[in-house]
Amino acid sequence: EKIKTYVEDMKLHGYNMLQIYVSAVMKGMTRVGEFNEQALDLFDYFFDLCAKNGIYVDLILMPRRSGFFTYKELPWGNPPHPFGDNEPNVSFGIYFDKKFRDNWEMGVVKLLNHKNKYNGRLWKEDPVILLYGADNEQEFAFNFKNIVPRDQKVVIGPYREFLKNRYKTIDAYNAKWKTKFASFDEIPCFDVKNKNEDVNEFLYQKSVELLKWEKSVLAKTGAKGYLCETMNFVKSMTYHFIRREMDFVSMHIYHDHPLGNIQGRGGYNRQMSAINTGNQFFRTLAGARHFNKPFICSEYDQPFWNRYRYERSFMIGAYAALNSIDGLTVWAEPVKRILFSNTRKEPWHSSTLSPFRQSTDPLGDASQLLTYFMYIRGDVQPAKNFIRITADRTSVFATDPLAAPAPEQTVLSLLTGYWQESVDAPKQIRPAAKNEVVIPSLGGGKMRIEGFFTEAVGATRNISETIAELKKKGVLTQDNRSNGENIFESSTKELYMDMEKFFMSVNTPRLQGICGLAGATAKLSDFEVVSHDVEGNLTLAAVDGMAPIRSAKRLLLVRLTNALNTDMAFTDKDMTQLESLGTIPSLLRNSKFTVRIRNANAAGLKLYPLSLEGIPTGKSIAPVSVKGDIATFTVDTARDGNTVYFEIR
Repeated sequence: EKIKTYVEDMKLHGYNMLQIYVSAVMKGMTRVGEFNEQALDLFDYFFDLCAKNGIYVDLILMPRRSGFFTYKELPWGNPPHPFGDNEPNVSFGIYFDKKFRDNWEMGVVKLLNHKNKYNGRLWKEDPVILLYGADNEQEFAFNFKNIVPRDQKVVIGPYREFLKNRYKTIDAYNAKWKTKFASFDEIPCFDVKNKNEDVNEFLYQKSVELLKWEKSVLAKTGAKGYLCETMNFVKSMTYHFIRREMDFVSMHIYHDHPLGNIQGRGGYNRQMSAINTGNQFFRTLAGARHFNKPFICSEYDQPFWNRYRYERSFMIGAYAALNSIDGLTVWAEPVKRILFSNTRKEPWHSSTLSPFRQSTDPLGDASQLLTYFMYIRGDVQPAKNFIRITADRTSVFATDPLAAPAPEQTVLSLLTGYWQESVDAPKQIRPAAKNEVVIPSLGGGKMRIEGFFTEAVGATRNISETIAELKKKGVLTQDNRSNGENIFESSTKELYMDMEKFFMSVNTPRLQGICGLAGATAKLSDFEVVSHDVEGNLTLAAVDGMAPIRSAKRLLLVRLTNALNTDMAFTDKDMTQLESLGTIPSLLRNSKFTVRIRNANAAGLKLYPLSLEGIPTGKSIAPVSVKGDIATFTVDTARDGNTVYFEIR
């Protein structure tokens, strides 16, 4: 019943794809090659329900980093982390060792040949399983911490063999690196945090070979879905070349990912505004996009307790629509029914606000709704032109393959469509299409890797000359307000960002709104924010079919400020370092605002505060004035009801 309710809730909320791991099939197993029959039955039931409700599945085929080997379970079924020295790390070993590849292939083939008892389909033939992940964030092994002794034993042999083939003699190696090794067998394991050109080439070759092998296993098995959800963590130029082997490309992206003990004392968040950084949030995603290849963002968030997370839907939803990104999946739990309780010890069973749990955060749920309007309903129109950045492997690997795409180029994704073509040699670059501008890659962007996330960083140099050139080519109109430094307006004129003012507006016929600091104002086509006394997001959306705001009979006003837990405590006034996560109930920040709405029915409009579930509270607010087709409303949520939703009709 819980699975049925969950799938129905997913459909009700408008979701049409979800990501799930096969981990449960390993619960309680003590022999390699056996699967938990109850878990298989639940998966069968779940997949069948998803098919009946129009929901696709992105299936991660690696149970955990221990693969399909048995493991010592924690009370809730997962293996401990980090692994012990005697436990297999398949996520690492699968790059180099047949033993680990055999384990993964055995488990995957057995699972995909399993017949669903509810619909009679083999998993490999079930159209509901659209995407496969060989292993989530598979490149993590070489881009975070140095390699532990257990894993060094796995990689050192293949690495030395690579060096022998590359240099032929140890003298040639010593001459290159000014070393004095007597043989290749003396060369130690490489340092993940100080990769040289040998290591870069070694990992490139091994990664490409692994992807080809994983695809071959799926093809040999007869799987109908596409390999996608793997090597989706690092945004460097190296991985842009590696991901050419993918059917689909997916990527994970976060702004201000919290670090440390995010459930309690010591956890910290930098409290950075995504707008103020020039939306590196979306630009890091855009920089990983491949020319003419399906591209989805399979994890994203501007997580709790970032005080600017009211920006999230504008940063990702609006710009994903502008760039025609193929799919968005927020991380995580946008739909979940929870018993409100402080007594559950496991954080995922608690209803307390915590990072990556959209379902308990009123800002998370409302951000998803705004993203739906802009991205799925199509309120933000896609760009008509694309910038194609071109890079060839010879040039990139001769300079800095670990660099991220240049910020001076990714910023163009705030103006129009953006993707990158990565080829082996310049002669392979395809001619520009009618709606394209082709620009050689500058490379050289900086990338930050910390904790469990990566992001592009660094200031963007003034690109006013590039903007002038785009105006000459007709990509931007002459009156486009972008100045190339802190103000960026999309080619569609619907998206406008001022980094220095922490301000962004979305101005479309069916949705209009702003993100801004306390006191920010804006006059959009049919919606004006006259005043708002705290930082936040005020957005008006028409909810009358596809009617625009100006003529719609029903409107929805969304107000996002901030929400924290009761007794949540920090070590500093800026709320960067956590002292205590606090308890329920969550507390939504009040605010006072005045807005003006242009609508054909202005004379009869009233504003109705809704609960967080969208249910009328019984209150109604009349406009303070009506002049022609413009109604003005003033709301004090401390007096009129503290919520994020207001219906206007």
